[in-house]
Amino acid sequence: MPNLNILIEKNIRRCLVKRFPYGILYGIDADKIVVIAVAHLHRKPDYWIGRA
Repeated sequence: MPNLNILIEKNIRRCLVKRFPYGILYGIDADKIVVIAVAHLHRKPDYWIGRA
């Protein structure tokens, strides 16, 4: 169910990790999930934007 998480940017979603301030940022490409970053949400939370 990869489409259940919050849409952050165009075609990029974020899944929050319980008990830790991390988010997994990913995109859906046809039949696979592409992980863009595992981001610490309190330190430079937007560093991954250049990767998208």
